[in-house]
Amino acid sequence: MMRAVAWAVALTVGFATSAARADEAQKPLVVLLRPDPPDPALSQMFVRIEGELETVGFAVTIVAKPADQEPRAAIEQASSSLAPAAVIGVFGDPLVGMELWVADRLSGKSLVRHLSASGESGARASEVLAIRAAEQLNAGLVELDLWPKPVSTAPPPAPVAPSTKVSPPETALPSGRVAERSRFAAELGLGTLFSFEHAGPTLTPVARFAWWALPAWQLRVTGAWLGSRASLSSASGSATYTQDLLLAEGVFSPAKTGHFGGRASLGVGTLHVAVQGHGTGAVQGADASVWAAAADAGLGVGYQRAERWGFAFDVHAVFARPYPVVRLLNETRAAMGRPTLFASLVLVGDL
Repeated sequence: MMRAVAWAVALTVGFATSAARADEAQKPLVVLLRPDPPDPALSQMFVRIEGELETVGFAVTIVAKPADQEPRAAIEQASSSLAPAAVIGVFGDPLVGMELWVADRLSGKSLVRHLSASGESGARASEVLAIRAAEQLNAGLVELDLWPKPVSTAPPPAPVAPSTKVSPPETALPSGRVAERSRFAAELGLGTLFSFEHAGPTLTPVARFAWWALPAWQLRVTGAWLGSRASLSSASGSATYTQDLLLAEGVFSPAKTGHFGGRASLGVGTLHVAVQGHGTGAVQGADASVWAAAADAGLGVGYQRAERWGFAFDVHAVFARPYPVVRLLNETRAAMGRPTLFASLVLVGDL
């Protein structure tokens, strides 16, 4: 009797082990490339990627990648030696920017997604990289149609039975991708130049071109040109004049996409004033054009949407040397650059 029970237990364990091995063999194999030596700042991200792959039904094999090996060469080597369904790797420097590669061995297609934790540091940066890597991984699996197909050993249902379609979770759709911000931006709008010493206001078009040197710092060129004319008059005559501005600036703009935020700038350039004089009676008018060196300081507020467009309002104080003046019969009637105030409202867009 005891011998019969022992045989029954042995057969049960054997069948269970065989079933587990068969189930493991049915799982498609994915190779996950990790840097060698490992980077402690990326450990949380790789643990999350491995967990995501195992959750959706992949068998994961981790392969070390030498630090000096190119991503494509590492992927091709893993594909030829292990023949997996896909090869996944994360390459780059977490402080500069990283790339998630998803390569389908059978179709030969591959996707590259950029990962960034700009503005974060330490443990928070590792957590952000892990979350974004998981989002991009799910999106890449959907786009390459690499989701494991359900295996069924049961006979097909009768024609009258309703069928159920297995779909990946909606949170894995490519709509959740994290887009990288363009390094270049442009601004177009209108501005006004005036001073508290009776100069202006003049209305002028404003154009700016900016380059993001760092996540919160821009190098920017501002031009305010071809604006309207302001006028002055007295018993001896009258004068009309225009004010133009050209600046090279450094801008600190820490605001994040989808939020209002401030920005501050410092710059140097030139203030140009062109005057046309008209005399009355025996008084003769004269024309003049003055270029003055200018220093600028500005403060503003802006808002930019996820679609990479928005708006901004800025006010600048422009100091000029030598400061231009408008005189009517040796009487100073207006002065600029002590300071000249420059206000602008612009539309902002990434290039």
